[in-house]
Amino acid sequence: MENHIEKILCIEVLEKISRMRRYIFSHNSSPKTEGKEIVSLFSRALDATQANLESLIKYLINSGILNPYEKATVSRRISNAFFTIIKLHEQLQLIYGEWVRPETHTFINEVIEFFPSARKNKKINIILTNDYMFFESNLSWLFSAILNNKNISSNIAEENPTVFLPKIDYDNPLNWTILAHECGHTDLTGIDKLLTNPNLIPSKVTAKDKIVLENWIEEIYCDLIATKVLGPAYLASFSTFVLLLSGIEGNETSSDTHPSNVLRINLIQEYLDSKNIKIPLTTSYLGNSDLSSYYYFMLENYNETSRKFLNPSTSLSSPSIDMTLLLDTISEEVDDLIDLNFTLSTDDFKRINSLKNRLSKGIPIASYHDIEKLEVVQEKYVNEPKNNIGLKELNEAKEALQETRTKLWEIINTGWINKIENIIPTTIELFFNNSKISFGDKMKIFGNNLETNDIILLKSIESSEIFKIMEE
Repeated sequence: MENHIEKILCIEVLEKISRMRRYIFSHNSSPKTEGKEIVSLFSRALDATQANLESLIKYLINSGILNPYEKATVSRRISNAFFTIIKLHEQLQLIYGEWVRPETHTFINEVIEFFPSARKNKKINIILTNDYMFFESNLSWLFSAILNNKNISSNIAEENPTVFLPKIDYDNPLNWTILAHECGHTDLTGIDKLLTNPNLIPSKVTAKDKIVLENWIEEIYCDLIATKVLGPAYLASFSTFVLLLSGIEGNETSSDTHPSNVLRINLIQEYLDSKNIKIPLTTSYLGNSDLSSYYYFMLENYNETSRKFLNPSTSLSSPSIDMTLLLDTISEEVDDLIDLNFTLSTDDFKRINSLKNRLSKGIPIASYHDIEKLEVVQEKYVNEPKNNIGLKELNEAKEALQETRTKLWEIINTGWINKIENIIPTTIELFFNNSKISFGDKMKIFGNNLETNDIILLKSIESSEIFKIMEE
């Protein structure tokens, strides 16, 4: 398909626009909105951003295959539109009435369930933030710092770990995968263990480089925790966010707090490969037809354009560290920390394929019914004389009839597969053709499809929790 990446990224920005519209029109029931004036301002700003994307989509429809210079220009326009959304998101403080969905708490509780009891927080708070970013903080430390800054003594000592979720993703489970990374920051024991490992940080590094490396180690540790809990879905979500930022300064620049996006995604992909965790797709990108490789190689392809035309800043020289040793050491710590209680096998991937078919039909996927097992039982006993059927046969039949609970990683990975195989192709067909449907009407169709899919995934997460309670 011509300009496949550019089309996907246009759709991702249009998705942000649609989600922000949904948020402002469902969270404006307060005198603080001063009637509809503020909502109207947001709506007009989103209309202008949408019009900018519409002209870019028209260009892509008629342009043919882009040359490298055109790819860089389109990339920058897409990233500029995304940054506009980020800046508008910062003003969502003007829309009062934010709330966190109960499914988000279910999601977080399911993630930290994998942590050993001695290292697991009883509760992690969730706050919707005006900034379009996902992060973690300990609110007790924050409030203590505010008081101590003015020499006011306090007894705020308890832990209050909190993760922050961008407001427009409040009902978008596919992007909640990033929250699993943020939960990793609450494992202070694991982080301290890594930072005191004498083999990880060279003894001769400068004090400044030591601080940088400690920050990088913690970030990579949290990346691998999220990957262990949610599999390729974490890389898919992270890569999508990174791709949208590519047109500004590329992905190979590191900071004092975070290693480069390229390094992080390379390490995540290496970890998935080392565990042979591959969830197959019916579509492919450059011959890569599993969930993580699809996005990994898409990013690699896009980075080639960034290197040629964006001249990313290299002001920060990377501290020297053995990345192979780093990945091996952190992988061991993550594997010691989290026991998934199962080993991924071809049978697990079969489950996902069945769940994908149900989700594509609009059916929630909170549980799984093994049709093959039922068919085997039916074939085995349908002609069996009744007096030959005993307790063993009845239990076998009962087990075949029962639906088992689907796990969080299955729901989220299935959601991403459905997005790649069904939502994205349908949306490309909707926007990148010369139909007579107005762009505004296309956005309404797209928004309705997004909301329908969100609702099904949210129901699946909450219903899966109900199944879990019933099993216990």
